[in-house]
Amino acid sequence: MADPRGKVLPFPDRRDAPMPVGGGWAELHVHSAGSFLFGANHVEELVAEAVRLGIEALAITDTNGLYGARRLAEAAGEYGIGTVYGAELTLDQGLGSIVVIARSLLGFTRLSAAISAGQLAGAKNAPVYDLDALSAAAHEGQWAILTGCPVLGEAAYDTDAIHARMDRLVDLFGRTHLHAELVDHRLPEDGPRNAAVHAAAQRWRLPVVATNA
Repeated sequence: MADPRGKVLPFPDRRDAPMPVGGGWAELHVHSAGSFLFGANHVEELVAEAVRLGIEALAITDTNGLYGARRLAEAAGEYGIGTVYGAELTLDQGLGSIVVIARSLLGFTRLSAAISAGQLAGAKNAPVYDLDALSAAAHEGQWAILTGCPVLGEAAYDTDAIHARMDRLVDLFGRTHLHAELVDHRLPEDGPRNAAVHAAAQRWRLPVVATNA
């Protein structure tokens, strides 16, 4: 008889995953070709490049979907790289996008359900998420939430707006689960925006992570 739990996605036990010696890199914000107009490479190509660069764990965080999860599991097993599962969710009400990382198989299940509900409530390429439901799921402790893709252009210099958005995200998801995300693409606005994000993170005592988004 088949295992009723199924072999879905391999989530490492955090107790069995020691921190890498010498400081390894886990890339937590990557779009594959499954994200139209955001990513260009197939998951297998991204995994191969991550291995070439010495990245020890890779997340595929496609926009409003978990399209690459199965392919990530298979390719990572072939190349021997760690896996992280998540998605970038586009929120309304001026909150922009966030990246939700599943900490466990239960977190993955919750994320899958949230995406399905959002897609059903909205239209094609325009999901509508229930912010209260996302907040409740986040407070279960099975998600890590990043502040998402950086704002570009003049918006990157609007310090007040950046701080106000961080305040709203903290209200929704709590300091325990929210991580301030810094991204540097060597654009003129990266410095001012990252300074504002970092200042807001310090004010709320949030953990800070760097990604390539």
